[in-house]
Amino acid sequence: MPSDPALRPDGGAVAYTLTTVDRESDENRTEIWLAAPESEPRRLARGSAPRWSPDGRTLAFLRPVDGKPQLHLLPMDGGEPYALTRAPLGAGPARWSPDGTRIAYAGPAGPEPDLDAPVVIDRLDYKADGAGLLRGVTTHLFVVDAGSGRAPRSPRATSTRASPPGRRTGRGWPS
Repeated sequence: MPSDPALRPDGGAVAYTLTTVDRESDENRTEIWLAAPESEPRRLARGSAPRWSPDGRTLAFLRPVDGKPQLHLLPMDGGEPYALTRAPLGAGPARWSPDGTRIAYAGPAGPEPDLDAPVVIDRLDYKADGAGLLRGVTTHLFVVDAGSGRAPRSPRATSTRASPPGRRTGRGWPS
C-alpha cells in the first residue's frame, strides 16, 4: 500500500513509501519508491518517511538499524544510501532546514527502558495517547548537520524539549 508521498521541490517527481507483506517471513516490508511523469515507478531503497532536501538533490528517510529507526540520506545523482544518525533509541522523520544544511527530528530520549520491570498504572487513560507504555522515555527535538550527522555547536540547537505552540526552539525554527 503506498503512503507518505513527498513531492520533489521542483514538482517533477514524488517519493513515497510502499508497504508490502513478505509472506515467507510473515513481516511487512517498507520501501521508498520514486514516481515521475512518463516513466515507470522505481524502487530506491528499503525504508520509510521520505523527505526531500530543499534543492531536491538528496532524499532523507528512515531505515531500521539494529531494530531502531535511523535517518539515512540518499544522493539522487547516484550512490548508495548512508546512515546519518546513530540515535540510541532511534530517530523520527526528517525536517530539513530551509538552506538544506541541517535536519531536525523528534526522537525518544532517556534511559533504555527495562521491559521486564513492573508497570504501575495510576490513571484510567494511560494508553489513550497512542504511544503505549513509554517507561520513562520522553520525546526530544534534535538538530544534526546534514553533512556529518553531528549536532551543531550551539547547545540550544542539539536537543530541547518541545516548546509551547508559537515559541521558538533552537536556531529560530518554529516549534
